[in-house]
Amino acid sequence: MKKVFVFTSVHQWNDTRIFHKQVKSLSKKFIVEYHAPSDFEYKEIGKIKVIGLPYWKSYRDRIKIIFEIFKRIIKSNSDIYHFHDFELIPLGLFIRIFKKKPIIFDIHENYLD
Repeated sequence: MKKVFVFTSVHQWNDTRIFHKQVKSLSKKFIVEYHAPSDFEYKEIGKIKVIGLPYWKSYRDRIKIIFEIFKRIIKSNSDIYHFHDFELIPLGLFIRIFKKKPIIFDIHENYLD
């Protein structure tokens, strides 16, 4: 079974669109490892492995989180990488060039109705 590495540095782990709609759907056909800001280090929800990242308070925190995700990507043997934040594009390029794996950049904006 193929493995998907989903990551975000901005959205908290239980984000409605990412976790409840995408990650849960992906877990029906793939092994899913989901990296997102949370108040825990690790949690399994069904077949989904949720690996926590720290919450950010400043630009410096966000840079540290990007480096933490980078370290996790290097260790990962996933087949597909799916990310959600503009500042993670360099990581997506790294994956594509050096790991030669498919990447999905899913950008979405919040709009007031």
